Amino acid sequence: MTIFIDSDNLISLTELKRLSTGAYITDALVTATLKDADGVAVSGASGMVLSYVVGSNATYHGFIPVAATTTLTLGDTYYLELTATSGKVTLRKLALTAQYQGAS
Repeated sequence: MTIFIDSDNLISLTELKRLSTGAYITDALVTATLKDADGVAVSGASGMVLSYVVGSNATYHGFIPVAATTTLTLGDTYYLELTATSGKVTLRKLALTAQYQGAS
């Protein structure tokens, strides 16, 4: 997966479900933090809140602001930690490679 340097980046968490029942979770508090390879939070990209998309199958959207991506290093790996809390806590960690938009 890619994170774009010098750009706002959409964060999308889809089909958040309860493992025990398979029911969609539409009332979670979902936050995201972008960290570098050393586990240090990237400035301006900590505790970002994702909002539930009304009428969706438990989709949550947020964004990493452009100000937080200006210091990313091309080709480096960063980790997006998503935390969803609704009774229990769910954590997802995604590896992202920094690229310029339009680059291949």
